[in-house]
Amino acid sequence: MTNKWVILLFFASITASAVPLFDRTTKRGSFQATWRSSTENIITRNGTKLEILLFPPESTPPPWPSVILLSPYEVQKNFLEQLLPLKKKGYLLAYLMVKPSLMDLISKEVVFQDLEDVCLWLSKNAVCNGNIGMWGFSASSIINTILGGQGIPGLNSIYSLNASPHMLKETLFLGDVPREDVRDSKLNWISRFFLKNLSFDTSSIIFDRIKPKNWITNKQPSTFYCTGWYDFFCQGTIDLFIEHGNRSKSKSALVIGPWNHFPIKDSFPIFQNENNLPIDLSAQSWFDQTLKNQNTKSRVGVLYYVIHPEDGGWKHLYKWPVPVEEHVLFFSRPSLTIEHDPVNLVPLVGGWNFINADSGPISQKKMLDHPSVGSSLIEFNPKENVVITGSPTIAFSCVADESTVCMIRICHISKKMEWIPVSHTAKKIDKGKNEYILDCSPISFMLKPGEKIGVIFSSSCETLLKSSSRPTELKICLEKGSITLPIESSKKPHQSIFAP
Repeated sequence: MTNKWVILLFFASITASAVPLFDRTTKRGSFQATWRSSTENIITRNGTKLEILLFPPESTPPPWPSVILLSPYEVQKNFLEQLLPLKKKGYLLAYLMVKPSLMDLISKEVVFQDLEDVCLWLSKNAVCNGNIGMWGFSASSIINTILGGQGIPGLNSIYSLNASPHMLKETLFLGDVPREDVRDSKLNWISRFFLKNLSFDTSSIIFDRIKPKNWITNKQPSTFYCTGWYDFFCQGTIDLFIEHGNRSKSKSALVIGPWNHFPIKDSFPIFQNENNLPIDLSAQSWFDQTLKNQNTKSRVGVLYYVIHPEDGGWKHLYKWPVPVEEHVLFFSRPSLTIEHDPVNLVPLVGGWNFINADSGPISQKKMLDHPSVGSSLIEFNPKENVVITGSPTIAFSCVADESTVCMIRICHISKKMEWIPVSHTAKKIDKGKNEYILDCSPISFMLKPGEKIGVIFSSSCETLLKSSSRPTELKICLEKGSITLPIESSKKPHQSIFAP
């Protein structure tokens, strides 16, 4: 099984200078005015007219390799700015807008035929040399991944930022609690557009149809997968990468940074070189390798960022998942009580939220000071640095006077007693006595001697969760509760080093 997770990545060897993965500082004004483009109309086999916006290179003669941005979004400047520099390197860029429904994506036929017709048109056109790649972010990345396994002629590479087969579930729910932060967002509109008039909860059969094994095939082209620890698509991206290794022999890479869902726009100031990977995995580098057959030295491809407020950094791993030893630890408090007040909701501070600009590893002091929040330290005092990588598990029992919700945030606590969130989940709580074992979101963070781990419990979180409209009281028993942490093994040999 381990060999299936060893993924070969063709990339340049480690260099002394770091290479930014995202361009967050470009100031080009209007891309229509700055970059020469043309519009082409393609008539598909079903008679549909597709309008394609083309950005040709200006310094090299055709034919060129082509990169398609296939998106349900209107053309957006911050997306194109990640790709337009490829024009200078001899790539033809093509933007195509699609509006698939969920059923179209499950059947694949409608969108698949359109993309196949576009690739066929490009391959027959004198401006393209027949080597085609796709770049995608979020919803466009998801569409790319679904279509990538269909064996479309000429489609040889995908650069995928924040894709998840669990998109609809992760967009609409945290755990099994409905999310409020995407209710008025464009992403929610897309989800509802996909779902049309379907009604469901987290156990709906519709989610069983959307799994990595139903996406990835043995025809999957070389694919670069990228996500962030504070992206609610993180686990989905990891699942796709693993399934790719299980089913396809093509090249793949996985990068997990300390980002949220918008890595191309946001940067967290506490991290060191978080956008400067020690290995060049930019879109240009990836397409140079997979569309131009450059830098074909084999390497194993996983880079992930270990979070720490002072000494975080990148690790280069030669296989996935990380070898870990599970440590069962206990709470320092035997119990706590959370009283939910619907007119005084717990404030949203950092974390994995969608529309709030202050997402990510932000101090939880404002949340901890709220009267409806309970917290407990974990009894764990390492004598040397340890790295926790994976999905923690929390077990506890509770008694609720009414049906309510419970949000859980696991936090790294510095020597200065500053709490920053590193993992989370949420659960609907039934009235009465209950016992739960909950899987939390994946993470990688370092704990040094003298630092602590804490857990925050609340029954509301403004703008994030749908909570009870009535006051509730939740008594949480932690005396027999526990938290299971996946701690990177120091005994089992695995080739994992902090990248220079």
